[in-house]
Amino acid sequence: MTEESALIVVHGHFFKPFVLPANAASSGGSGVCDGAGAEEGAAAPPQRASKDKRQASMLTAVTANLVNVYAVCSRDFSYSLSNVPRRVLTKLTQGVHNAGWDNAEHDYICRVGDQIANENPTSGRTYEILDWLGAGTFGQVLKCRVVSGGADSAVEAPVIALKIIKNKPAYFNQARVEVGILQRLNHEFDPN
Repeated sequence: MTEESALIVVHGHFFKPFVLPANAASSGGSGVCDGAGAEEGAAAPPQRASKDKRQASMLTAVTANLVNVYAVCSRDFSYSLSNVPRRVLTKLTQGVHNAGWDNAEHDYICRVGDQIANENPTSGRTYEILDWLGAGTFGQVLKCRVVSGGADSAVEAPVIALKIIKNKPAYFNQARVEVGILQRLNHEFDPN
Protein backbone atom coordinates (compact mmCIF):
# COMPACT_ATOMS: atom_id res chain seq x y z
CA MET A 1 0.00 0.00 0.00
CA THR A 2 1.44 3.38 -0.97
CA GLU A 3 1.71 6.24 1.48
CA GLU A 4 -0.86 8.25 -0.49
CA SER A 5 -3.50 5.52 -0.30
CA ALA A 6 -3.19 5.38 3.49
CA LEU A 7 -4.22 9.02 3.94
CA ILE A 8 -7.53 9.88 5.58
CA VAL A 9 -9.22 13.16 4.67
CA VAL A 10 -11.53 14.89 7.17
CA HIS A 11 -12.87 18.38 6.43
CA GLY A 12 -9.91 19.25 4.22
CA HIS A 13 -7.23 17.90 6.61
CA PHE A 14 -5.08 14.94 5.59
CA PHE A 15 -4.19 12.34 8.21
CA LYS A 16 -1.60 9.62 7.93
CA PRO A 17 -1.70 6.68 10.34
CA PHE A 18 1.14 6.98 12.84
CA VAL A 19 3.06 3.89 13.92
CA LEU A 20 5.50 4.05 16.82
CA PRO A 21 9.00 2.73 16.20
CA ALA A 22 9.44 -0.76 17.68
CA ASN A 23 12.01 0.45 20.23
CA ALA A 24 9.85 3.37 21.48
CA ALA A 25 7.31 1.24 23.34
CA SER A 26 9.84 -1.26 24.68
CA SER A 27 12.42 1.29 25.88
CA GLY A 28 10.69 1.71 29.22
CA GLY A 29 9.21 5.03 28.17
CA SER A 30 5.61 5.95 27.72
CA GLY A 31 5.51 4.70 24.14
CA VAL A 32 5.47 8.24 22.78
CA CYS A 33 8.34 9.40 20.62
CA ASP A 34 10.28 11.84 22.81
CA GLY A 35 12.95 13.29 20.57
CA ALA A 36 15.14 10.20 20.03
CA GLY A 37 17.71 10.43 22.78
CA ALA A 38 17.23 14.07 23.80
CA GLU A 39 18.32 14.77 27.35
CA GLU A 40 15.63 15.42 29.94
CA GLY A 41 14.73 19.09 30.13
CA ALA A 42 16.35 19.85 26.77
CA ALA A 43 14.34 22.02 24.42
CA ALA A 44 12.96 20.39 21.29
CA PRO A 45 14.49 21.56 18.02
CA PRO A 46 12.42 24.18 16.12
CA GLN A 47 11.33 21.74 13.39
CA ARG A 48 10.02 19.39 16.10
CA ALA A 49 7.92 22.18 17.65
CA SER A 50 6.42 22.89 14.23
CA LYS A 51 5.69 19.18 13.73
CA ASP A 52 4.08 18.99 17.21
CA LYS A 53 1.77 21.91 16.32
CA ARG A 54 0.73 20.21 13.07
CA GLN A 55 0.05 16.93 14.87
CA ALA A 56 -1.95 18.75 17.57
CA SER A 57 -3.99 20.49 14.88
CA MET A 58 -4.64 17.17 13.13
CA LEU A 59 -5.56 15.50 16.42
CA THR A 60 -8.04 18.28 17.18
CA ALA A 61 -9.62 17.92 13.73
CA VAL A 62 -9.89 14.12 14.07
CA THR A 63 -11.43 14.43 17.53
CA ALA A 64 -13.95 17.07 16.45
CA ASN A 65 -14.96 14.93 13.45
CA LEU A 66 -14.67 11.49 15.05
CA VAL A 67 -17.90 10.15 13.54
CA ASN A 68 -16.69 11.05 10.03
CA VAL A 69 -13.28 9.47 10.67
CA TYR A 70 -14.91 6.20 11.80
CA ALA A 71 -17.19 6.25 8.77
CA VAL A 72 -14.17 6.66 6.45
CA CYS A 73 -12.23 3.88 8.22
CA SER A 74 -15.04 1.32 8.35
CA ARG A 75 -17.90 0.76 5.97
CA ASP A 76 -19.75 -1.15 8.71
CA PHE A 77 -19.84 1.88 11.04
CA SER A 78 -23.08 3.83 11.28
CA TYR A 79 -24.16 6.52 13.71
CA SER A 80 -27.59 7.93 14.41
CA LEU A 81 -28.61 10.38 17.11
CA SER A 82 -31.85 8.43 17.56
CA ASN A 83 -29.84 5.46 18.89
CA VAL A 84 -27.91 7.48 21.47
CA PRO A 85 -29.40 7.37 24.98
CA ARG A 86 -30.40 10.83 26.14
CA ARG A 87 -28.33 12.08 29.07
CA VAL A 88 -30.38 12.73 32.24
CA LEU A 89 -29.61 16.17 33.68
CA THR A 90 -31.59 16.10 36.93
CA LYS A 91 -29.77 14.73 39.99
CA LEU A 92 -32.56 12.50 41.33
CA THR A 93 -33.59 10.48 38.29
CA GLN A 94 -36.38 8.29 39.66
CA GLY A 95 -39.88 9.53 38.82
CA VAL A 96 -41.95 9.77 42.00
CA HIS A 97 -44.53 12.55 41.42
CA ASN A 98 -46.65 13.79 38.51
CA ALA A 99 -47.06 10.38 36.87
CA GLY A 100 -43.29 9.80 36.93
CA TRP A 101 -42.29 13.10 35.29
CA ASP A 102 -41.03 14.67 38.56
CA ASN A 103 -38.51 13.39 41.10
CA ALA A 104 -38.86 13.21 44.92
CA GLU A 105 -38.04 16.94 45.19
CA HIS A 106 -40.80 17.83 42.67
CA ASP A 107 -38.26 18.80 39.98
CA TYR A 108 -39.00 17.88 36.37
CA ILE A 109 -36.62 15.08 35.29
CA CYS A 110 -34.78 16.68 32.36
CA ARG A 111 -33.00 14.86 29.55
CA VAL A 112 -30.93 16.29 26.72
CA GLY A 113 -33.16 16.53 23.66
CA ASP A 114 -36.47 16.81 25.58
CA GLN A 115 -38.79 19.41 24.13
CA ILE A 116 -40.81 21.71 26.36
CA ALA A 117 -43.83 23.42 24.82
CA ASN A 118 -45.29 26.71 26.01
CA GLU A 119 -49.06 26.32 25.74
CA ASN A 120 -49.62 30.09 25.82
CA PRO A 121 -51.45 30.89 22.56
CA THR A 122 -49.63 34.22 22.09
CA SER A 123 -46.14 32.75 22.45
CA GLY A 124 -46.55 29.11 21.49
CA ARG A 125 -42.80 28.41 21.51
CA THR A 126 -41.17 25.03 21.86
CA TYR A 127 -37.76 24.68 23.49
CA GLU A 128 -35.25 21.84 23.16
CA ILE A 129 -33.09 21.10 26.21
CA LEU A 130 -29.36 21.29 25.47
CA ASP A 131 -27.76 21.26 28.92
CA TRP A 132 -28.21 21.95 32.62
CA LEU A 133 -27.08 25.34 33.94
CA GLY A 134 -27.98 25.20 37.62
CA ALA A 135 -30.52 24.64 40.37
CA GLY A 136 -31.87 26.53 43.34
CA THR A 137 -34.63 26.51 45.92
CA PHE A 138 -37.41 27.14 43.40
CA GLY A 139 -36.29 24.84 40.59
CA GLN A 140 -33.65 24.41 37.90
CA VAL A 141 -32.29 26.42 34.99
CA LEU A 142 -31.66 24.78 31.62
CA LYS A 143 -29.82 25.80 28.48
CA CYS A 144 -32.37 25.49 25.66
CA ARG A 145 -32.79 26.28 22.00
CA VAL A 146 -35.99 27.71 20.52
CA VAL A 147 -37.18 25.13 17.98
CA SER A 148 -40.53 26.60 16.94
CA GLY A 149 -42.80 29.56 17.39
CA GLY A 150 -40.18 32.25 17.84
CA ALA A 151 -37.32 31.51 15.49
CA ASP A 152 -37.21 32.24 11.77
CA SER A 153 -36.15 29.11 9.91
CA ALA A 154 -33.55 31.11 7.94
CA VAL A 155 -31.96 32.38 11.16
CA GLU A 156 -30.11 30.14 13.62
CA ALA A 157 -32.33 29.32 16.59
CA PRO A 158 -31.47 31.40 19.65
CA VAL A 159 -30.12 29.75 22.79
CA ILE A 160 -31.86 30.81 25.99
CA ALA A 161 -31.90 30.02 29.71
CA LEU A 162 -35.19 28.44 30.78
CA LYS A 163 -36.17 28.30 34.44
CA ILE A 164 -38.38 25.36 35.41
CA ILE A 165 -40.14 25.78 38.74
CA LYS A 166 -40.77 22.86 41.11
CA ASN A 167 -44.22 21.37 40.73
CA LYS A 168 -45.67 22.65 44.02
CA PRO A 169 -48.35 25.35 44.48
CA ALA A 170 -46.23 27.57 46.77
CA TYR A 171 -43.35 27.67 44.26
CA PHE A 172 -45.74 28.23 41.37
CA ASN A 173 -47.36 31.25 43.10
CA GLN A 174 -43.97 32.76 43.97
CA ALA A 175 -42.81 32.26 40.37
CA ARG A 176 -45.88 34.18 39.11
CA VAL A 177 -44.87 37.11 41.34
CA GLU A 178 -41.32 36.93 39.94
CA VAL A 179 -42.63 36.88 36.34
CA GLY A 180 -44.79 39.94 37.07
CA ILE A 181 -41.79 41.84 38.43
CA LEU A 182 -39.64 40.90 35.42
CA GLN A 183 -42.38 41.91 32.97
CA ARG A 184 -42.76 45.29 34.70
CA LEU A 185 -39.00 45.89 34.65
CA ASN A 186 -38.81 44.98 30.97
CA HIS A 187 -41.81 47.14 30.06
CA GLU A 188 -40.76 50.23 32.03
CA PHE A 189 -36.96 50.17 31.79
CA ASP A 190 -36.13 48.10 28.69
CA PRO A 191 -38.98 48.41 26.19
CA ASN A 192 -36.80 47.17 23.30
